[in-house]
Amino acid sequence: MSNVAAAAPDTSEIASELRFLVGQLARRTRERDIVTLPTRLAETLSYLDREGPMTTSQLAERHSVRQQSMAATLAELDAVGYLERQPHPTDRRKILVAISQDGRERLNDDRRRRAAWLAEAITDKLTPREQGALANTLSLLDRLLER
Repeated sequence: MSNVAAAAPDTSEIASELRFLVGQLARRTRERDIVTLPTRLAETLSYLDREGPMTTSQLAERHSVRQQSMAATLAELDAVGYLERQPHPTDRRKILVAISQDGRERLNDDRRRRAAWLAEAITDKLTPREQGALANTLSLLDRLLER
């Protein structure tokens, strides 16, 4: 038994590789689904689905875009019936934008197609042991996202 401790991994290298691989995984997942919504539209719908109704200016702020850019994105989503507008509960001068049932269904369809592609890739490319190791890392990734 040796008294020499193993060198700690370089967290900067781990962080860099993790960022790169997660980005590649997200891009590949989107590439596999040619009928999916463009990213900016899907992200806006996804945000409304998670966070609930909000004003155009609130959405623009959260996405770090100009209000005019967000208004254009919302107009595209509205044109295909993926949004609903409702009066603000405390300020009648404002309008809240919310995801419609059609928008939620489209978003969920996109999510299911992407998840199915990824599940197939996991099954085809990883051994059962590797699949278990991947499953065990999910809680670690979740902890990295805690605020």
